[in-house]
Amino acid sequence: MKKHVWKTMLLSLPILAITLNSCSKKDDEEDLPEKYSVEGVVINTTGVGVQQASLSILDLSGDVIATTSTDTIGTFAFLAIEEGEYRIKVSAMGYTDTIINLEVNKVLDLDVLLTGTASISGTILDSQTGRGKSGVIVGLSFNHSVLKAADCDLIDTTDYFGNFSITRAPSGTFRAVIEADSASPRIVDDVELTEEGTTTLGDVTSVTLPTEGELRIVLTWSELPYDLDSHLTGPDGMGGRFHIYFINQSYDTQADLDVDDTYSYGPETTTIHTFNDGVYRYSVFNYSDQSADGGQGIKDSPARVEVYDHTGLIAAYTPPAFTSGMGETWVVCEITAAGGVTSVAEVGSYVISDISGNVAK
Repeated sequence: MKKHVWKTMLLSLPILAITLNSCSKKDDEEDLPEKYSVEGVVINTTGVGVQQASLSILDLSGDVIATTSTDTIGTFAFLAIEEGEYRIKVSAMGYTDTIINLEVNKVLDLDVLLTGTASISGTILDSQTGRGKSGVIVGLSFNHSVLKAADCDLIDTTDYFGNFSITRAPSGTFRAVIEADSASPRIVDDVELTEEGTTTLGDVTSVTLPTEGELRIVLTWSELPYDLDSHLTGPDGMGGRFHIYFINQSYDTQADLDVDDTYSYGPETTTIHTFNDGVYRYSVFNYSDQSADGGQGIKDSPARVEVYDHTGLIAAYTPPAFTSGMGETWVVCEITAAGGVTSVAEVGSYVISDISGNVAK
C-alpha cells in the first residue's frame, strides 16, 4: 500500500509543477507596463516641417530611452514607449533646443514648434511698376541647390505692400528663392541669418516675363548714386535712330521705358516690343554725377543689368573696372536684330556723354 501511495504522489508532481509555472507566467504578463507610440511633426514658425531634426526621449533621471529623427517633411515616430513620465528633447541645425514634458498613457500625436533667434525681412518690387508686389512667395533654404520656393525650409508670402518678415527663424547661410505668377524666379545666394540678429534682404525686383518676341531690360542698383538712368537707342526703321530715356519714355509701339526710378535702388525697366533690323544699344547714365568721373559711382554701386526674354533671364551684366576720366555713362550691351532673330552681346565700356540727352550713341 505504501509503494502504491508514493507512486501515485510521484506521478502527480510534474502536473503540479506545470500548473505552478503556468500561473507564474500569466502573472508576469499581467504585470508588464503598457506601451504606446509617440508620433508627430516638428515645424518652424512658418509652418514648414523641419527635416533632420534629432529627437530623444529621456526618463526623469535624464537617461535616454529612445532616439529618432524627422523625415523630409518633419514627421517622426517612437514606437513601444512604456507608460510613464518623460521628456522629449528636440534639436536641429540653427534652431534653439526644445524640451517638452511628456506623460505617456495613450497613443500620442504631437505638434512640436522649433524656433530660432534670427529674423529676416525685405520688400519685393514689381519690375513693371516699381512698387511693392503682393502675393510673392519668398523661400529660404539651407540647401543651396534648391530651385523652388516650395522646397525651402522657411516660406513667407508678401503682403499688399510687397513686404515679408520671418521671425524666430534659425540662424545659418541660406539661398533665397523668390517666385511670383508670370515672373522669372529670382535666386539670392549667401543670405546670412545670425543669432539674435535681424537680416534685411532689402528691395528685390520680381521681373514679369515679356511675351514671346519681346525683350525686357531691368536695371537695379543701391542707395548711391541716387539716380541712374536707363537709355536705349535703336533703328527707327526710317534710316535714323530713336532714343528712349526719362524725357522720351516710348517710341511708337516699338519700345517703352516702363519704370523710371529717381530715388535709388531701381528698378528701371525697358521693354522692346518689336524689332527693326539693326543694332540696339543699352546704356546707364549717372545722372547724380555727370562729370567725367561719374562712372566711378556706377562701379562702386552694386549696379546690375538683366536681360529677359519670354523664357527667363538670358544675360546679366555688372559694371567693368573704371579709370579716372573715362566718363559718366556705362555702355552695357548691344542687341542685334536681323530677320526676326536677336542676339545680345556685352560692350562693357564707359563713354563721356556730358548730358543725359547726348547718350544716343
